[in-house]
Amino acid sequence: MYDRPGYMFSPQGYTPMSPVTMERALSSALRKIGEVGPFYVVGHRSGAEYAQVFANMNLDLVVGAALVYPTDTALVGLLSANQTESVRMAKAQA
Repeated sequence: MYDRPGYMFSPQGYTPMSPVTMERALSSALRKIGEVGPFYVVGHRSGAEYAQVFANMNLDLVVGAALVYPTDTALVGLLSANQTESVRMAKAQA
């Protein structure tokens, strides 16, 4: 279980909170506690978009994903042919 920075019991963390920023925060948290995968990611509502980005940026670590009641934005990203290119560009900037 992971609370995104600024939600529930997690400190505020990074701003602004873009999907790529959230992926970096989750990756950092996983490394910090020594988790190396493989992972199943689950995203609920707006978290579905973040789960997609994490999965796409970590194809070698993620073996499955579940999107629970994804928002329209998450669904558009899931169906978008350009999502892979967007993630590739985000990885290049990391």
